[in-house]
Amino acid sequence: MLSGVIALIVALVGLVAAISALLSEELNKNKKLKYILVTTLFALTIYAMLGSIVALSNSESATSREQELRATIMSLETQAAISPPTPAAAIPTIVPTAAIGVSTDTLPTTMPATVTPESPMAPPIATSTLEPKPTAPPPTPQPAIADFGVGQPASKDGVELTLLDTAPEVGGIALNWQLKNNTDTNLAFNYGSQNFSARDNLGRPVAARFWDGRVFSCVSPVKFLLEPGKSIRNMDNGVCGHALRLNFDVADAKITEIIITASDIPRIGKAQWRIPVNFR
Repeated sequence: MLSGVIALIVALVGLVAAISALLSEELNKNKKLKYILVTTLFALTIYAMLGSIVALSNSESATSREQELRATIMSLETQAAISPPTPAAAIPTIVPTAAIGVSTDTLPTTMPATVTPESPMAPPIATSTLEPKPTAPPPTPQPAIADFGVGQPASKDGVELTLLDTAPEVGGIALNWQLKNNTDTNLAFNYGSQNFSARDNLGRPVAARFWDGRVFSCVSPVKFLLEPGKSIRNMDNGVCGHALRLNFDVADAKITEIIITASDIPRIGKAQWRIPVNFR
């Protein structure tokens, strides 16, 4: 607004100066200079008047905006007075240890964990009253198979099985067995090729069966009753009548031993004999 008043004063001064120039007698002598001076003064007067008008207009606009801004501020203050402010969350104040005279060398490097106290009204925790189930006992380890040589009997609970002798053949070895009942009761036996298995010292299976070495063999096991104190051999009639023959490559120098195993023999269970191959 001040700039508008100044511009208006300048315009009035210019107007007075222009009129004085028109009335000046000295300038009448030089009309050309008179016209130039008067024209310049009138132009300045018009420019100053326009500037004052614009300044006054801007001043009025600024005054209007200032009034609107004051009205808005008053409205906000009224609303703030009506509604109480929301309390801000408490911000912890961190005080440097140096400010309170505490040495940092004595402070722990880690803060202790926060312990949340249990509620005194917490219900008691129910404990299981079920008795533990008994565990199954570990399996009984199987005893090692006893090793016997030719002529040595495997005996248990009054039953005795003996490898009496061996006979080398072109295609293997023929074995003769004796089964004896040393008890005071009759014993029933189921005796045949299925009770015997063999392997060589290299772990390879060896065929074992009761047969005559040519045509006839005992395919099915023989069932018989053995009286107390009696014995029977596989070569005897009524049992099989043939030797137990083991078939393998006799010329193979790597075979140095045959292991023959008897299984499921009543009261004896399982036993094995080692037969050296030294007849080449």
